[in-house]
Amino acid sequence: MLQERRRLVRLSHGGSYEMTEVDQELVWALQRLPPHQRATLILFYYADRPINEIADILQSSSIAVRVNLSRGRKRLRLILENRCD
Repeated sequence: MLQERRRLVRLSHGGSYEMTEVDQELVWALQRLPPHQRATLILFYYADRPINEIADILQSSSIAVRVNLSRGRKRLRLILENRCD
């Protein structure tokens, strides 16, 4: 089903990936992550890049990207929770 959808839907890779409204608290929390975790989260969630492409961009493996996504999400959640306390 996903392969069929991929053939039918054309994605535009042109344009900007800027957030329309900047959440200052999120930007602050992202700045506190290690560089690879930050880059992985931004490429995955904001640039909507697949894991294999992120691995190519960061010159890493897809396993390392998955680990950085998992650890980055956990760390980001802790940072944001501690900020609210």
